[in-house]
Amino acid sequence: MAIISTLLKKGIRLRESLEQEYSQPIELQKQALKKLLIASNRTAIGEKYDFSGILKSFKGGNDQFYEKFKNSVPIYDYDKIYEEWWHRLLNGER
Repeated sequence: MAIISTLLKKGIRLRESLEQEYSQPIELQKQALKKLLIASNRTAIGEKYDFSGILKSFKGGNDQFYEKFKNSVPIYDYDKIYEEWWHRLLNGER
């Protein structure tokens, strides 16, 4: 039975990877953004920029999520994100 379940899992992964290759790039990017927002929703940066509100806008359809993200989250360069967020990690903050 272990062999069958292993083969089934590999088949499912192969199918998913093949489906992604033929998907619309915008849909793949949308799903990647959604996963990142879910993973960082309860972080300091997620709370500051209302990631939970952005996640709720995914349900609205159209490009509401994109507009909400664009209007909520500023563009960072390396130095700016270090000064505001990353230096906190070096100080032992989670």
